[in-house]
Amino acid sequence: MSADGTYSFAYCGEFGVGVGVVTIQSNILKGADLGGGRYSGVVSAKPGGAGYRVRYDMFIPADVFLVQGTSPQDIAQRRDDITIDLPPDFDNGEPIKLFVPPGNITIMIRRISDDLAWYASGVKVTMTRA
Repeated sequence: MSADGTYSFAYCGEFGVGVGVVTIQSNILKGADLGGGRYSGVVSAKPGGAGYRVRYDMFIPADVFLVQGTSPQDIAQRRDDITIDLPPDFDNGEPIKLFVPPGNITIMIRRISDDLAWYASGVKVTMTRA
């Protein structure tokens, strides 16, 4: 059971929301979100088709808060060896509740066209008040 492909994800916590894109190729995960977060890791199939175990590292740029409720930090941060278990086909866009330190999130993951894989390298979004 291979998870190879390109996926969009949307997530929320008690204090915010985010969206991003990841690619999985030969069980290697790479991705980015619109807040400047970067993800890299490994995806392993669980026995019996029970889903996937994802182990990843996360880069958080300076001045970005986490949706679980952390204050923005003056310097960039890394969170290493985060492990989560996900259902088969990542539940095809259905909400999945997880504990991702430092708190709970709800994430929705859905397969998208591999033509959009370049988004997993990161994009910059700037919002200004109208």
